[in-house]
Amino acid sequence: MKSLNIFGKKSEQTSKRKQDRGIAVVATRIFTPEIAAAAFRENATAQALAEYRPTVVLTGQLGGTKKVETPKRGLKIKRAPVKRDKDGFVRGLFEYLSFDIPLFFRLFAQRNVKYVLFEPPFTTGLVVSTYSLLKRVPYIYYAADIVTEAQSDLLPKPIFKLVLLFQRYLLSQARLVLVINEDMRETALKMGAKRIEVVNNGIDTDQFTPPTGSLDPELAKQMGITGPYFIYAGTASDLQNAPIFGRALLSEPQLQDYQLLYLTQGNEQDQIDELGKQHPDRILVRGLQKPEVARELQGHAVAALASIKPGNGYDFAYPTKVYSAYACGSPVVFAGVGPAAVDIKRSDLGQAVEEFTAANIGQGMLAVAQRVADEKQSKQWREGIRNWVVENRSLKKTGQNAAAFIEKHCAE
Repeated sequence: MKSLNIFGKKSEQTSKRKQDRGIAVVATRIFTPEIAAAAFRENATAQALAEYRPTVVLTGQLGGTKKVETPKRGLKIKRAPVKRDKDGFVRGLFEYLSFDIPLFFRLFAQRNVKYVLFEPPFTTGLVVSTYSLLKRVPYIYYAADIVTEAQSDLLPKPIFKLVLLFQRYLLSQARLVLVINEDMRETALKMGAKRIEVVNNGIDTDQFTPPTGSLDPELAKQMGITGPYFIYAGTASDLQNAPIFGRALLSEPQLQDYQLLYLTQGNEQDQIDELGKQHPDRILVRGLQKPEVARELQGHAVAALASIKPGNGYDFAYPTKVYSAYACGSPVVFAGVGPAAVDIKRSDLGQAVEEFTAANIGQGMLAVAQRVADEKQSKQWREGIRNWVVENRSLKKTGQNAAAFIEKHCAE
């Protein structure tokens, strides 16, 4: 009994020592179990920060019936009411403000804060930077998205200039800026960031895994799958031009026996729906699915499809749907340029198509389909893809790297 008390006392002492070092605060409008790159990234980082010191996540209440996970020891997740759009996301000016305005007061309610970590939008950054200035607490800017002059057409000119001004201020005043690739490091540096570290995005390789058997016949029937199929899963916005894959499939004569399954939402959804109505047997439009369903459908697909439309200022982006496909053992046909295309070419992870036309993309899809048709070659290829993402883009490793950089620069 004595030894139990001793261990309990040691645990309490360890906990107290961590508390004495101050707490880490993560301010984020989106957090797991919501399905988005930012949610995965912030959760992994918060989990890793909790190994160094008590960590508090300030986020929004979940919409719908999403189940809240029990956080690990040393991590507290505090949720507050927030406005969501019709798709259930905290996305849009009023939605952002519904999180950011209360965040100001929620930050001041925290005690013994060592530092604050936040992601875009800039409205969250303005709240965090104001708190930082008043309380003399450093902040870390996880700049997974940086607005540049190349994106000036996305907003009215006066608003765009204001966004750019605020972003420069936030980058220049941050104790540390975390970016997701080397291209973004250069951009952040030009905009005034002083301390920059690169932390590649990752995927939960325990949640996203290759299938262990054949595709469930009931699921196939529900989706309308009758043969080999490609899959596009995730956001479909004008940054991606996701409908081009449907047009690519239809334009390539040698793919006439293949289908394309869209599990999407976004501002291009109407175009995708129209493609589905015109070609209901080949273009299957089914909307977003639960992670376990999307995982099985990705794992059995000929290939996953992803894109970043070139020249819109987001060539540096690396879609999370690419990582999830790799984790499921699926090759990727990527349309566009940037780091995702580089990895595909360097590590044989699929087919990169830089010429952003339906005809060229169709040829890329065909090249993968022909390679996957060889069962033995397909098995070895898929195993190699899975191994690559486990070794290079594990979400746990991403969180650990981010937390280590934060402690290195902000713990003194």
